[in-house]
Amino acid sequence: HGDASFNKTLELSGNGILHSDLYVDRDISLGNHLEVHGDASLNGSLELSGNGILHSDLYVDHDISLGNHLEVHGDVSMNSMLEVSGNALFHSDIVLDNKMSIGSRLDVSGDVSFNSVLEVSGNALFHSDMVLDDNMNIGNRLDVTGDVSMNSVLELSGNALFHSNLTL
Repeated sequence: HGDASFNKTLELSGNGILHSDLYVDRDISLGNHLEVHGDASLNGSLELSGNGILHSDLYVDHDISLGNHLEVHGDVSMNSMLEVSGNALFHSDIVLDNKMSIGSRLDVSGDVSFNSVLEVSGNALFHSDMVLDDNMNIGNRLDVTGDVSMNSVLELSGNALFHSNLTL
């Protein structure tokens, strides 16, 4: 039981069985299939020319960079910020548990429903009818440029000033 040293090619026609560690100082080329029955550690890059298929979890300690497309067939959980540089397209509902900030403009092509207070800091402009089902309070002044129709009582707390005729 001693050492064997080969300075040229070693060619086996049958199986090669090693009962100890194998150390290779240079490249390894396999013609067909590699199966590992324990852990595999790579201390450099892993390059795949074909598809990579994982049958279990994948844990990554650092950044991931994808060159083209990511498709996920289940839930995605992100425990921090999601940043999208281009457009984002959602084909279903979006549920937010907290507030949302929009830096520029919000365009909505369908109905909008608010189940609480709508607060607008600047002007509000409506290009169509506005329907209120309950009371409306105006804190300062109401200017109306067209006709006003009231189908019930007009109650004034202060003076009434008319600059034209009043018909009763």
